[in-house]
Amino acid sequence: MLSRIQVQETLGIANALGLLDQGAADDVLASFDPGSPFRAVLEVADCMHVHIKVDDTASLPRAALLAGGAVIDNEKDGYIKFACPSGMNLIFSSINVAQDDLRESPDQRRPRPFLDHVGIDLRDPAPAVRSAFDGIVAIADQNGYPRSSQGGAGKAVFCCHVSVAEKHWVYPTRAAQRLTPVEIAFGPLVINADSSGCDLRPTDPSLAAASPACGTRCGAP
Repeated sequence: MLSRIQVQETLGIANALGLLDQGAADDVLASFDPGSPFRAVLEVADCMHVHIKVDDTASLPRAALLAGGAVIDNEKDGYIKFACPSGMNLIFSSINVAQDDLRESPDQRRPRPFLDHVGIDLRDPAPAVRSAFDGIVAIADQNGYPRSSQGGAGKAVFCCHVSVAEKHWVYPTRAAQRLTPVEIAFGPLVINADSSGCDLRPTDPSLAAASPACGTRCGAP
């Protein structure tokens, strides 16, 4: 299982560099608590990630991130992933990755950087891991959390030039406060070097927001 202490160290680096606020980091770490709805999937996860929206990925403090032990694992215009020894990977983007991004008007633009979502990555297709992935639907419903799903039935889910088999998105709340969306991704990470496209993160279905103008994907894979 991922180590809470090591994950905290990676989040601490992002916090020290002004890329992740402490409240967001604390919410991520709460997923390790014994009573967390996401504890079961964390126990079979290969890695995690925090996806942080920034104004410009070219302006990131790369040297400091690399000095902290990260390596650049994946990069496209407006998107970069730093893989970290802790298993908590740091992803930054300035491109549209969510349906919410398409509705963001210039006068209501959320200040960057901010945490777009937390990811729990289940790469192993073993039956026990599959069962944990499938179980997140009931767990979300039991906790009253809205949810959405992508992929399945042979349809992969794309993000830039990589894809996975399926995703569940959960939108936690606490005392009527909306928390950061949680992505649970299942299946091996497939690199599609000759294609690009992004199946945008769905909007929290409880918000009943209008459909985005360009549908659910930007860019053609």
